[in-house]
Amino acid sequence: MANVDLSTYRIRIGLFRGGCRTKENRVPTSTLQLSDYSTGLSLAILTLVFALLAVHGIEKNPGPRSSDQNDVNEASSVDPEASAITELDDAFYETIDKFSLQQFKIFAQSKNGLVLSYREVCDITDHSTELVDDQKYAVLSLWKEKNGKNGTAGRIREVVNNFIGLEASKDAIQDFEPGARFEDVFLDLPRRFLNIADFKRFALSKNGLCLSLNDVTSIEDDLKYSLDQMLSMLWLWKENAGNSALTTVVMEIIENYKVNQHRHSGVKDERIEDAFLEIIETIHNLSEFREFARSSNGLSLNSVDVTMIEQDSKSIFDKKLSMLRLWKQNSDILVTAATIRDLVEKYGNVTPQTTYQAGEQSVPQQSLQTEEKSSNQGHMFETSAEKKFVDKVNDSTRKIIEYDVRSVFKELNELEEEVHPKLAVANFKNQTSSKALGQSNAIGIDKIGISLDQLHDDLKGTTSNHIMLLGDAGSGKTISAKKYAKTVLDKGSNVLKDILMTFYISVSDLQHETKSTPFDLLFTQQIRLPNELKKAGGQWIERNADKILLVIDGLDRASELFGGLYPKIPDSNINLKTNTILANILSGSLYPGMKILSTSRWSTFWKLDPKQKPWKVVVLEGFDDNDIPKILSNLVVSNAKEEALQNEITQSPKIISLCKNPMFLIYMAKVLKQTGTKIPETESETIVTVLKFFSGSDHFNADLQKLMKLAFSGIKENTYSFSASHAENLGFDVSELRGLITIKAEPEPYQSRIVKTDLSFEFLHQTMQELLAAFELFNFKKEHFIEFISVELNKPHWQATRKYLYGIVLNPITRKLAGKFVKGKNMGLLQCIQSLESQLESFHSSGTISNMEHVSLLHECGPGVISKFKYFIKQFEISRDTAFVKPLRPGEDYVLAYVSNMCLPLEFISLNTIELNSNILQLMYESSKSVNVIKVKQFIVGKSVDLDDYNKIEHLFQVLDIEFAVHLKCDEILVLKLLNSSDPKMKEALNKLVIGREYSEDVFRNLAEQPKYELLKFHSSNLTKQKLRKLKESFIGRKVRDLWFEKEEMLETEGYRDVAQLISNAKTVNLFFEHCNLTDKKIDLFAQGAADYGVKLDQLVIKDEININSEAYHTLGIALVNSKTKFFQILDCYLTKKKIYFLNNSLESCKYKLAQLYVKDKTLESKEYFKVAELASTTKLELFNFVDSNLNFDKLDSFAKGALENQLQLGAFGIVEEKSMEPELFIKFAQVASITYSESLHIRHCNLTNGKLDLFLEGASEYELKINTLYLEDNTMEPGAFHKFAQVASIVEAKLLQFVVCNLTIEKLNAFAQGVTDFGLKIDELILSDKTMKGEAFHKFAEVVSITNAEQVSFINCSLTSEKLKVFRQGAADRGLKINTLYVADKTMEHDEFHKFAHLASTVEARKVHLDVCNLTSVKLNAFAEGATDFSLKIDELTLSDKTMKCEAFHKFAEVSSITNAGLVLFFNCSLTSEKLKVFRQRAADRGLKINFLYLADKIMEPKAFHEFAQVASTVEAGKVQFDVCNLTSEKLNAFAQGATDFGLKIGEITLSDKTMKCEAFHKFAEVASITNAGQVSFFDCSLTSEKLKIFKQGAADRELKINFLYLADKIMEPKAFHEFAQVASTVEAGKVQFDVCNLTSEKLNAFAQGATDFGLKFDRLTLSDKTMKGEAFRKFTEVASITNAGQVSFINCSLTSEKLKVFRQGAADRGLRINFLYLADKIMEPKAFHEFAQVASTVEAGKVQFDVCNLTSEKLNAFAQGATDVSLKIDDLIVSDETMKCEAFNEFAEVASITKAGEVSFLQCSLTSEKLKVFRQRAADRGLKTNTLYLADKIMEPMAFHEFAQVASTVEAEKVQFDYCNLTSEKLNAFAQGATDFSLKIRRLILKEEPKPSQNTAKNLFQMFSNVEGRLFRDGWEIDESNNELIIRSKDSCQSATVRSSRIQRIKKSINDIFRRRNRE
Repeated sequence: MANVDLSTYRIRIGLFRGGCRTKENRVPTSTLQLSDYSTGLSLAILTLVFALLAVHGIEKNPGPRSSDQNDVNEASSVDPEASAITELDDAFYETIDKFSLQQFKIFAQSKNGLVLSYREVCDITDHSTELVDDQKYAVLSLWKEKNGKNGTAGRIREVVNNFIGLEASKDAIQDFEPGARFEDVFLDLPRRFLNIADFKRFALSKNGLCLSLNDVTSIEDDLKYSLDQMLSMLWLWKENAGNSALTTVVMEIIENYKVNQHRHSGVKDERIEDAFLEIIETIHNLSEFREFARSSNGLSLNSVDVTMIEQDSKSIFDKKLSMLRLWKQNSDILVTAATIRDLVEKYGNVTPQTTYQAGEQSVPQQSLQTEEKSSNQGHMFETSAEKKFVDKVNDSTRKIIEYDVRSVFKELNELEEEVHPKLAVANFKNQTSSKALGQSNAIGIDKIGISLDQLHDDLKGTTSNHIMLLGDAGSGKTISAKKYAKTVLDKGSNVLKDILMTFYISVSDLQHETKSTPFDLLFTQQIRLPNELKKAGGQWIERNADKILLVIDGLDRASELFGGLYPKIPDSNINLKTNTILANILSGSLYPGMKILSTSRWSTFWKLDPKQKPWKVVVLEGFDDNDIPKILSNLVVSNAKEEALQNEITQSPKIISLCKNPMFLIYMAKVLKQTGTKIPETESETIVTVLKFFSGSDHFNADLQKLMKLAFSGIKENTYSFSASHAENLGFDVSELRGLITIKAEPEPYQSRIVKTDLSFEFLHQTMQELLAAFELFNFKKEHFIEFISVELNKPHWQATRKYLYGIVLNPITRKLAGKFVKGKNMGLLQCIQSLESQLESFHSSGTISNMEHVSLLHECGPGVISKFKYFIKQFEISRDTAFVKPLRPGEDYVLAYVSNMCLPLEFISLNTIELNSNILQLMYESSKSVNVIKVKQFIVGKSVDLDDYNKIEHLFQVLDIEFAVHLKCDEILVLKLLNSSDPKMKEALNKLVIGREYSEDVFRNLAEQPKYELLKFHSSNLTKQKLRKLKESFIGRKVRDLWFEKEEMLETEGYRDVAQLISNAKTVNLFFEHCNLTDKKIDLFAQGAADYGVKLDQLVIKDEININSEAYHTLGIALVNSKTKFFQILDCYLTKKKIYFLNNSLESCKYKLAQLYVKDKTLESKEYFKVAELASTTKLELFNFVDSNLNFDKLDSFAKGALENQLQLGAFGIVEEKSMEPELFIKFAQVASITYSESLHIRHCNLTNGKLDLFLEGASEYELKINTLYLEDNTMEPGAFHKFAQVASIVEAKLLQFVVCNLTIEKLNAFAQGVTDFGLKIDELILSDKTMKGEAFHKFAEVVSITNAEQVSFINCSLTSEKLKVFRQGAADRGLKINTLYVADKTMEHDEFHKFAHLASTVEARKVHLDVCNLTSVKLNAFAEGATDFSLKIDELTLSDKTMKCEAFHKFAEVSSITNAGLVLFFNCSLTSEKLKVFRQRAADRGLKINFLYLADKIMEPKAFHEFAQVASTVEAGKVQFDVCNLTSEKLNAFAQGATDFGLKIGEITLSDKTMKCEAFHKFAEVASITNAGQVSFFDCSLTSEKLKIFKQGAADRELKINFLYLADKIMEPKAFHEFAQVASTVEAGKVQFDVCNLTSEKLNAFAQGATDFGLKFDRLTLSDKTMKGEAFRKFTEVASITNAGQVSFINCSLTSEKLKVFRQGAADRGLRINFLYLADKIMEPKAFHEFAQVASTVEAGKVQFDVCNLTSEKLNAFAQGATDVSLKIDDLIVSDETMKCEAFNEFAEVASITKAGEVSFLQCSLTSEKLKVFRQRAADRGLKTNTLYLADKIMEPMAFHEFAQVASTVEAEKVQFDYCNLTSEKLNAFAQGATDFSLKIRRLILKEEPKPSQNTAKNLFQMFSNVEGRLFRDGWEIDESNNELIIRSKDSCQSATVRSSRIQRIKKSINDIFRRRNRE
């Protein structure tokens, strides 16, 4: 078959196709002779067909049969064989359509396809001039011939489906058995190479195919596609190899090549190809190779030749190889490998090596697919139909976008130069990844200005290419979109120079009535695409989406409101709704890679689903204030008569406000041109005036009433483009319209005229339609009008119509202008006034305006209406903590300032941001005099503000509360005066400062006049190294907490070393670089400076730094290390595998650990997330967050695999702004959280839904996820989702829940409360941080706290008011709520609120109160103290965290501590001074204050303050003192020691938590411990070393220090330090040692054991709390326990497993270890581990076992019981402390008590209920359980449970019962006594420890329980002692006793018995 003539197959094709037919017009074979061969030519062809058929035979070419056969067939109505042929024909066409030619070749050769040979396929396809489909058909015909009868239609379809299925599932590289077909092996090999260039290296290499350069070049020139080239090279190798060519050989060559591909040798017979490959690798950079090629000492190539080679669209490898090949071709001599090597050596000796310039990057290799596309750049169109299609689309776009100012504006002057509205990249999204970042991005509301041709800049490498233009009506969206399209069409955009097709569509033109395919919707319907271009067009678009710019204008104009969730399109050929198609295009699901520009109004943007959200938002900000008067004057003023307008135009603030909008500027120009003097004041007045002129002009001849009806119906249906039929239905002809309508027509190319069906029209502008719609409302009947304005009109798409209606009706000026348009309508203007005023009253009835639209409405209504409603309005709160900070739109700054000024006086104004010009400044200045509080997040002083405005600015700074920053853009002289002001309020206002424009060095020098900055940001200020040096010199001794550089590209490379010095000088802790064009050299200089100047950062943020090359990330890692950064954020920096590798390698080599890492990168490929996990593991993160990274399954799966392989463990893990996450991904998210052992889970702004939470639940259950802390921040969650969230919290057993800005309502909290009830959720702590919560919701919040049994409730930035606190307290009282800890951090709370807060604390009986950042003053603390007194508040613990507190307030704080009887007082970062502490101490002495525990964490405390602190500790007689992060030095500790000596300070426990302490200070710390006689010394995260411990030991020995309890928690301690720690324990003779989170290993424990042996260490108790300990280390731990003779061993949260316990048990057995008391607290222990734990207890012969918080279940206890039975475990004392135990588990617990013969059973805080005790009692009775002692400690046990407890005591015949900390009441004790009576309980001893003194009646009721009373009982209990003739009642506070005769006691007992006998008779 190899040499068969193709004509054979062409004839076969003709027969199968039915002659000269197309697929579409096939007819049955039996009729061919009549229909297709009637001409002489046809007969001749037919004769030829039969002749060839005879030559090749029937088998080869089945066709027409013999005449006899034909007669038979003709006689039959159906010919089966003909039918089979037709069916096979159809199957062939289906197959042809499924594959491109390249895919078809693979299918043809594959063992899963047609199984044809390479040569058979090539003989048909290679060098063929036939159409592609004909070639495919010939191949299929050959398959039919080879398969004979089996070659049926069914079989070919089966083969195709099988092949597609197998190919789709083929992921991994295949392994082949010996003897495999060459075709299958060769088809698989190309997948092992990155691209064709990579394969060519392999083909040329001596370690590869060893082909010659000529062979490879020849193949390249002959074949078009990369796959063909690679296969051809492989078959050439086979041919060259001859008989030795086996598939196993080629596989061996591949493997050998992988290992040896870069090895080269200098042997004399080296091939020139290998020399070329080595040179290409050696001279790596293309720029360097270019110089080598051009150089006379190199290849000496012509520059033109080099340039032409470089312009070729091939890879860097090809460019270099082509240059070498050209050199070889040009050489006169025979070149060899030696020749080229000599040349390279010569070039290296003469020419210095070229190095990379900063930021220069090599061109990355193209992928195989990309390269194949690139190779076809010149052949983008496979058919002429495709080119016609693209040309038609471009022509259509060009017609649409040609734009001229409409004829109605022709009388306006022409502008001297084109002016375009300002464009800015919006940066208004809150980056909630950190507090600092969140604040600074609110500062980022100031947007980055760009030009129109930059819209698609910065999108290289991104997966989304969607840009959105946002603006209001008339802002210039459409014109800008058309202009951009024209720029791209004219090839005026460098970024989009490769675009081949530009298509503009208006959304209003898209039909929404029926479903369409995407192609039909966009192309067929919009440009009337002929049928013959459809298929070609569809195929071209699918292949070339990345070569298309699609402009989608007016998303807000879709007939069905656009926004929300839309399904993903599974197939582009199915019919779908218009909005679904648009959503899939925007998200990239449809036509991925397409460049998109969309336009929309703001209202639609906020509704978009995250998948539809653009990559970049560009805002049309209107004209610049300074340009507006100039533009208006140019348009209007043309002669001397009109120049009177000039002054009014330039000076009117209303002009500036209105005319920022381009459309209104044009309208204003029109009005001014007509009137000459009157300047409109509002939008509605302007547009009504324009309508008045239009309707009275000669151009206008339409019926306005009909247009109003049309306009209204259009907006109601969201329709803005109308067909001719709309007009006909209203009775007018579109072609005759003038003035307000613009007509569009697109005739077919063959038509000579426009017909009506071609016509469509729209209003001159959307605003004109919206105005006319407002007028249509006057046709409504009154009832309908009132209903419509109350409901429908308040919806977003009616926004502009509503504004115009209110202006027309309520503004007298506009009303007068509009009179003619409403004359004769159902509703008169005066009739409407009452209805609209009623609406306004409802809008403002709350007294607070929080909607900017309502402000705009008031402005449209005019001053009269504002004056009427001002008395309703008390507050303006245009500031909300939402997912998006909505910036004010153009002109709204003035509107807001004007309306608020008109509403004076006010209580409160709160704004997100406001930019001042002189007019707005004047209004704000006036307003500030009559407003109690004005709050602004960002205060921008604009360019037009100058020195004359200084006094107003100064005044505003006195009264404004500026949250984020002051942003300076104003005149430099004004800036200098502001900076040099000595006014304290001014300095406070400038504490957070943004320099937002270029200033001279004087400004930078004067920045140091401010003593400290919380934030100093340079934003597009053209910062230079000279300015920076001025800055760093002047900032010595100054402080800048946060330093930010954004868009500072002008800063020279050398300046980055100065940045490090500035940070050092200014003691900066948070550093931000955003869009500063960082390079390797810049980062390197910063890193060097950080090391040299001792920089120490808490946080480093790198954002939008896309030009950092891979190698620079190694330097970045060094910068992190040198700057000691703990929190690193890398945001939108286009991370790659290589970048992560270099960063990870750098940090790993330095063994550097980060605390937190945030990654935000949408471009990072899925497989690289494995590397991200590796990086997280390397840096030992505590917190890792993904931020807006477009997470998908592959990304999370890759991260999960990396986490598993690298054993990543995270303290906290979260997702932020991951709104596009599909619900099913939440299963994978749960898996990642489980794999990383995350204790805290953060979900922030992820649009949680029931569906997402359902699937998270599924994942949490499947992967047994347990989370301690759940953090939720999501203001879009529906109430139903809160019910589901409660279930999530229950399933993961969360103990802490935090709600942050969730817009909590009663409905949401009610749903959550119901979920808490339904799923039995119990938590320890509940945190609320939501200032949007209304007062009434706090009652429901109290219910939530009560149901969850939360021990701690925290209020953080909740804007607490007296009303909110009162409602919460009432709810707490109603529910009998008790809260252990109350935490508040709220700067806005006034003194009255603190009185209410004390009342709340008393109501809930809080034991701990924490006051954090409350701007505490003496007044506030006095109010709290009065509240504490009024409501008898007593607490155990009082915490203060407020550095703003003044000295005098500490006097009052001591009083608060005294009044509340606080036993523990903590000072966190309070900037304590000697003066503050002295004031506190004096008041403490005055009040006789006693404090058991003093805690101090204060980095900046001076040494002398530590002396005062010792005196404070002595004065209050503190028993415990803890130093936490105090930057302790010998000097500070010496001062404390001196104070301790001076004032005789003695304490029981001293704790150190300070890793910054130097070695020498530890000697002084030992001295402190000795002086104070500390019994316990604890080291928390002190980064202890052998040297530190050695010095401490020496100090301890010197001072003969003795310590009972040593506690250690230190992850990074080295093994040798543990040896030293054992010596410390021995030196101080410690009785107890605890290891907590020390990352213990066998090596560390061995060192400790050796130390214990060396120094004879013995102690009583050994505690382990370390879940990181591996199994093998437990053997060593038994050795430690044995060597030290520990009597008690405790395991706390050690993640114990059977394997770990088995290792411990074996070690215990080997050592003969005996342990009296075994203590276990481990939530995640598996049941089988409890069986092993029982064996451990038996092996060590434990007398006492305690289970504490083990999440005990029946299964776990049953396993323990079985283990106890197996090893005959007997114990004296069995203790359970687990409130999570379910009822049924108490059955097994009784079983355990019985099996182990426990003499004492204790229940500690088990949340016992009657049901639980009943289950225990029943099993105890069944087992005959007897126990001597029952011990109970349970605060929340209900009285009825005490009755059941008495029955338990009776059942087990207890002789002793003890109640300890049970909050006993008479009701509880009486219930117990009644139970004792009912069940005849007799005991010998009853102990009530730490309980209040029982009343006489209660005592009487309890007396009868005693069978005998003997012995002294506990001092703090109570007893009846009969033996010494004493009646004693003891309580915690007192001991009362009286000596009485024995007979007297007997009489008392007798009288009590009589009482009970009488009661029983009754």
